[in-house]
Order: sequence, then C-alpha cells, then structure tokens
Amino acid sequence: MQDLGTLGGQHSTAYALNGEDVIVGAADTTDEEWHAFRYVAGRMEDIQPAQAAVSQASGINEAGRIVGTAQNGNLGDYAWVLDGPRRILLSSLTGRPEAWIVIEGLANQHSLSINNRNQIVASGYAREKTVALLFSPRQVPAMPLEALFSGRMRFGF
Repeated sequence: MQDLGTLGGQHSTAYALNGEDVIVGAADTTDEEWHAFRYVAGRMEDIQPAQAAVSQASGINEAGRIVGTAQNGNLGDYAWVLDGPRRILLSSLTGRPEAWIVIEGLANQHSLSINNRNQIVASGYAREKTVALLFSPRQVPAMPLEALFSGRMRFGF
C-alpha cells in the first residue's frame, strides 16, 4: 500500500487508474478546496479547471485522456475532458450544448468514465429527467478529441 499524498490539505481520494500507472482523483489543498489531480511517477499534479471552485477527475483511459467534473463559482456543475494540455467541456462535444446539462457533479464520483475507444458515459438532465448519456466517437482515432465526436449522443429515455 502507498499513500499518494494530497495537494497540501489532509484528504485525498483516488477514483481511477490506467495501465501506465497514472492515477486520477481529488484532493484538498491547503485552503481546504477540493481539486482534481493526476498522479504520475510519484508526483501529484493539480489539474483543477480554471475558474472552478471544486473539481474531481473520475476516469482515465490508456491514451491518458481524463474526464472529470467541476463546479464553478456560481455553483454550476459541468463535465470536462483533459486531452493532453487541452481541456474540453463535455457539453461542447454534443453539437447541442443547450439541449442538456451534465448534473453528475460531485455527488456520484463513478458515473463519469472514459474507455479506450474514447467513449464517455455521464449522467445528465433533459426533459425534466435524469438520464444516462453515452458519447460515442467516430472511428477516426488519429484526430483531436473534438473531431472524434459526431455531435450525436444517445439519451437513456
């Protein structure tokens, strides 16, 4: 067993691990703020989205793409994807971000996940229902993440 540490605070939680031994999760800072982290080669890195009040990373695939959730200062929840140095809002991959709101937030950490085919699952709110969402990319793996998605999503209702 190994203690991964924190981001300066007292608490941390790991949520996912890939085959390259990269771990993602959330940890508190010296200011007692909960931030998403990536742990690589014995070092915990803060990957909190800019302007987020709190965040967590809940999934990582073998390519190192990380998915997570955050809450901004106005208490709005949103989901994000970290693809190398680029952070992408999950709603921007749908082609119709006004049609639904990702509500997974910080309540259920294991519902936002990404697999090695870059498919992402999340929970959302649409038509006054909580729904399970699957984002399925096109079969063009050499392209940037935004280009992989067809702009279509499958709703669970």
